[in-house]
Formats: sequence, structure tokens, C-alpha cells
Amino acid sequence: MIYDNDRDHGDNELDHEGGNDDLMVLTIILQICFILSLKVFCDMTTDGGGFILVGRKNTSVTWTVPSNNKPVEPFGDPHWTSSLGNTPIIDFRVQVATQENFKATKAHWYYRLRKPRALKNLMIINKGGCGKTSPGIGDVQFVKDLMTDNIVTTKFRCSKFGMAHNAKTKFGWAKMNYCLNKPCRWGFAFHHKYPLQTDYSGAF
Repeated sequence: MIYDNDRDHGDNELDHEGGNDDLMVLTIILQICFILSLKVFCDMTTDGGGFILVGRKNTSVTWTVPSNNKPVEPFGDPHWTSSLGNTPIIDFRVQVATQENFKATKAHWYYRLRKPRALKNLMIINKGGCGKTSPGIGDVQFVKDLMTDNIVTTKFRCSKFGMAHNAKTKFGWAKMNYCLNKPCRWGFAFHHKYPLQTDYSGAF
């Protein structure tokens, strides 16, 4: 999973450390509450560039993917980053392939949000087109297919993520938001203290 935090990178300072034609290792200086130096992998080619790799998984199962503060690497261990939760995003991109090198890409798209919001608030409920029973990535302005380079719809508002757990329980969609900001050892579908599974859904 990749997000675009800002097409012109806003107030972020980007220092190139090297890489190949498609993925470059960057050091991003984020001014959140303090200056924090983070090493991330960034795609500066696709659709104008500016996409930061925030998650990787190698199965169709979403709920067992952990999150931590280590950089997400293109060929590294599957996990989400928990270090960029406060960073505002405008696009959320998903690429699905049957090979590690993504040459056999089967689907590739991104959701453009109507307004930037923090990564830790990616999932919403009862607003932005997501109903009371349909939490997900909402307030979508359009969906772009990166395999055809076409905007396929401007009417899609919410990509349902899973069951409509109450936000106070920190289950399901609410826990996914939490895991994008704090480490989750076993994945978003598990209790925060014990390896007890509380959910069996989660899709993008």
C-alpha cells in the first residue's frame, strides 16, 4: 500500500539517498510535534511521483499483518508502518501482483481524497459516503486506474473496509487506524495486549 502525502511535498524536506528507477530511498524530515527523521521508500515515477510505501503484504489476508516503526521495504517482511500516522495524505494507492517484482501486476489504483487527512484517520464511519454500517476509506473524490491511466469514476465515495465496530472498542476499522499510528504486534484484528483475534475482515 502506498500513499501520496502531497504532490509538491508541502513543508517536507526530501533528501535523495539513492535507489533504482522506480523506488528511491528518501529521508523525510517531518515537522509534526517535533523534527523526526524517517527513512522510507518512495516511488517518484508513477503518476507524477510522491508515493511513500506504508504497507506490504504477501497474502490475501489483511488482519494478521503487524505494524511497527521499521521502514516498509519493497521486498522486506510484510508489515505496516506505524511511524507516519500524523502525516496528512491525499491519495491512497493499492497495487496487487502475483510476483514479488510486480511485473505481473493484476490491479493498480488509487483513491484521491476530497481533503487531506492524517494517515491514522484513513478509515472513517458515518460520514464521507461511509454509512453507519460501512466503515472504510471514505470521502473519495475519484478513483484512478493506474494500469490504464484513466479516472474510472468520480461517484465512488467509500471503499468498505469491514464490520462496523464501535470506535470505542478499537476493533476492526478503528484498530486499523490505531495500527497506522502505533505498533500492533499481531495485526489490527487482534487485542492490543493479547493474541486474541477480534475480527476476521478487512479489505481495501
